[in-house]
Amino acid sequence: MEIESFKKLIKKACSEGYPIAAIILSGGNTLHLSVDDLRAVSDYTAKMVKEYKLGYHPYIYFDSCVAWPWIFFINYDFKKNSLGLPSKTLEIIEKSTSQISAIAMADGCGFDFHKTGN
Repeated sequence: MEIESFKKLIKKACSEGYPIAAIILSGGNTLHLSVDDLRAVSDYTAKMVKEYKLGYHPYIYFDSCVAWPWIFFINYDFKKNSLGLPSKTLEIIEKSTSQISAIAMADGCGFDFHKTGN
């Protein structure tokens, strides 16, 4: 998601009185693990709720059905790297973990073990 485009659309909807039932974000896709910026979306949505006195908060769903396993690394010490992960692997895991670490900001999220487990 291009965050500036999102902001324009949400602001337009709020200013024109259109209700926003839900915002659905990618929590990692199967092609290249693209993760939308949940922090930025959540923060901006809260700002619009307050600014336009909406009286409700749109439901934010984080579709993390593919990238959910990275939440297990949220508290991992990447500098210490106690698992001895190769540097390239460590870099990828750290980036993915950083992107999904805001998962608690979502109102709902998806976890599909059958997509990533055996």
